Amino acid sequence: MDNAPHLLPAAPAALRYSQLINGCKKAKINLNRKMLSEIAIARPRSLRPIRKHAKAANRLSLEILLNQSAFPDEHNSEAEPLKNAR
Repeated sequence: MDNAPHLLPAAPAALRYSQLINGCKKAKINLNRKMLSEIAIARPRSLRPIRKHAKAANRLSLEILLNQSAFPDEHNSEAEPLKNAR
């Protein structure tokens, strides 16, 4: 019997169902649960580009959110005006 560890192909980065659905909406991929289920059963490899675009859309929206919170004064109309810096 072979005691060497069996190597499995690397699994794609996990994406929860809610993240997939949310990312699809953000990426304007109009698929419902039944359509995703049918694709997963009939053509599992076809989910790869869907997952890729959904993940990218989630990442982009997170970056936008982080940038807005990193510079809150830019979006705040009540921020103090800058004094003359001469």
